[in-house]
Amino acid sequence: MERYIFKSALSSGFEGAISIYNDTRTGQNVAIKSFYVDRSPLRNTLPDAAVPIFGETRWPTELQFMLLHANQLHTERKEPINNGLVNVKDYFIVDDGGSKQWQLVTKFYQYGTLHNAGPKIARLLDLAPNLTTYHLDDIFRSSFEGVLQTLTRIHAQGFCHDDIKPANIFISDDPYHWLLGDFGNQNVEAAKSVARLPEK
Repeated sequence: MERYIFKSALSSGFEGAISIYNDTRTGQNVAIKSFYVDRSPLRNTLPDAAVPIFGETRWPTELQFMLLHANQLHTERKEPINNGLVNVKDYFIVDDGGSKQWQLVTKFYQYGTLHNAGPKIARLLDLAPNLTTYHLDDIFRSSFEGVLQTLTRIHAQGFCHDDIKPANIFISDDPYHWLLGDFGNQNVEAAKSVARLPEK
């Protein structure tokens, strides 16, 4: 953790707490999710080659999914590859007196999530009475379509997010480009069910 300097707590969920840190190598802020030991189910088996490195045999489902789809891990690219997912930077284990916690480092998105943006959009409608929901649809339809395309792609690969909600859709540096994050409920079996749904 010497590389990362704590700045402030950001949010917490069922499986872990997220805080903002400064990456001393790049000077940029990042978000680090610390998985709760007692709540985050270590459902996935760690690859054999990684067991001696981490001293663990299992890890959180979200970590495995994000690394399988990692787009920038251990590189110094300035811009992430656009694959519709939150950008992964790093991962490691913190041993806090015998209690080991997995950590997932991602890019920090200054605009937050759709959950944060909702009240701002509602306020915008109040301030601009001529701006209707039809205008918002015209502005953000392509953003929603991008999220649906990402879901379609991961379903085709055999994965299902299984927890789509505004708090798990992140707004990138381009406010019209939205990203999926928080794959803690990622479910392979659910993806098989989605794939079998009849077309309407």
